[in-house]
Amino acid sequence: MLSGHSRAGNTTKDNLSDVLPDPPASRQNTPIISTRKSPVNIGILKLFQLELDCILSKLTAQKPAHTIIFDFSLATVDSFSTVPRSGYTILVISDIHYASDPELARGPDHELDGISSASKRKLLGLIRRHVWIGNPFLSRTLLKQILSQPLECDLVVALGDYGLDPEYMGVADPIVYSNVSECLNLLRSHFGEKFVGLIGDHELGKRNVTGEIGCMNLKSWHISVTDLGLKPFWVLRISPWIFIGITSSLIALPNLMGDVIRTELPEWENLP
Repeated sequence: MLSGHSRAGNTTKDNLSDVLPDPPASRQNTPIISTRKSPVNIGILKLFQLELDCILSKLTAQKPAHTIIFDFSLATVDSFSTVPRSGYTILVISDIHYASDPELARGPDHELDGISSASKRKLLGLIRRHVWIGNPFLSRTLLKQILSQPLECDLVVALGDYGLDPEYMGVADPIVYSNVSECLNLLRSHFGEKFVGLIGDHELGKRNVTGEIGCMNLKSWHISVTDLGLKPFWVLRISPWIFIGITSSLIALPNLMGDVIRTELPEWENLP
């Protein structure tokens, strides 16, 4: 992120905050990505956008920034539209679940390999096909298609879950590390200083839906922070707004006892 002192009296910066440049006044329109043609999915994203606009409108009398919502688990690159430009435009990216070449080599059904029960494997297959996404490798191509579009925005916030995590061990799994690292490199090289990211639960590891494999582990936490450069907490001051990014797994820790390795719990509770 940019370093140095604030540019104006009403913008402050400390060691927890970053300052982004003002958007070009000449920019008139910016693309907004639609979801696949499902009224339910479209309705969810429109509601999310309305909620964000409502929050911003309460913080300031100015017209709120336009927010582009893009969830890789819902969306496809099938149509684009434009919205009028006013103030900052924020691109929110979620759940990319990118697959690197080593992940492709493991195959699309590697997640099912660790499930001992045939009935649970069948259940998980149905969930993947009808609730989540049938082809877990789709986002690899989709991300590159998205980045080839003229996405003009002033701030890009990624909500975590950058790579596929079929063993649910987070980035402690070397192949998952390659998934996440490659995804972050693509995002950072494309968006540069506009990009900020959060740590998702799949970076840290978790129990899978059947409860048989995976765990939230400290090794993945330290790799996420130290090697991948993801901040567990950040503040952006873009007057008149203040944006706060927090790793939700830390806040929700009391509800994740079934995911955490018991011997690691004291260290989780005392992370700085």
